[in-house]
Amino acid sequence: MQQNLQQFKIVDKSFKVKLSSKYHLTVKFTETGLNYCIYDPINERYVVLANHENLKPFTYDQEISNDQLLKLPFAKIRVIVPSNEHTIIPNEYFEQRNLNDYASLNFSKMEGRVMTNDIVSLNAKQIFTLNEQIQQTINKYFVGALIYFEGTPLLEGLIRQSNHTEKQLLYIHVVKNCIQLAVFDNGKLQLYNRFEYKSVEEFIYFPLYVCNTLGIDPKDLHVFLLGAIRPGDETYNLIHEHFRRVNFGELSKDLYFSKSMTQIPQHRFYSLLNIELCA
Repeated sequence: MQQNLQQFKIVDKSFKVKLSSKYHLTVKFTETGLNYCIYDPINERYVVLANHENLKPFTYDQEISNDQLLKLPFAKIRVIVPSNEHTIIPNEYFEQRNLNDYASLNFSKMEGRVMTNDIVSLNAKQIFTLNEQIQQTINKYFVGALIYFEGTPLLEGLIRQSNHTEKQLLYIHVVKNCIQLAVFDNGKLQLYNRFEYKSVEEFIYFPLYVCNTLGIDPKDLHVFLLGAIRPGDETYNLIHEHFRRVNFGELSKDLYFSKSMTQIPQHRFYSLLNIELCA
């Protein structure tokens, strides 16, 4: 299973179709793929995990239409989306009536619907735009779903795991052609941003640029890798060339999984599986 993480579906034997209306479904879209999980809130554990990658950009109909599990009724449906336009504003400075003003000041493009999430652990709002093609897919298949920017569950997980350490931490979350970076110092979030890249040279530029901007020596950082990265990748090797303390990240100990899902590396679907930490 670990050798083919691009296309798979794991359904635990404890999953019951007749109980789907009590389960939580979360679907995460990337530009060229989708993955999803199903959570059993009664037994407090994940029971389904599936992944589809290398699709045509923003084309998900075939995978969704052919998957009978996605047609079931659920108690809660959440969708996680990418966005090139995003910013974080502390709640003390946020006013809903000024939402479009925040967006016009911070976003270079005003494409798609402007939305917000609560980042409870930061006492802040995540503001982002929803891609129109993904919105059409949500309207077609997941009516009424709660929509989250991909940085929201990522940060909720990282903040909870990092707030008790005095070390300097760099988290690198990898999606195809995109990385999200989060820096913590003494348990406090110092920086979060999302970058697109087209080559491995561009990939390594961004974490080094962040270190330079914050005045941090890369050798002093504890680096944790998340998402679509594994030993032997060019990106993995480059990180090891520039950073000394590198490990794969792990999910919160507050999250539980059916036995059949423990074969998947914990770092691989970090942002998807952290969704149950969000309000």
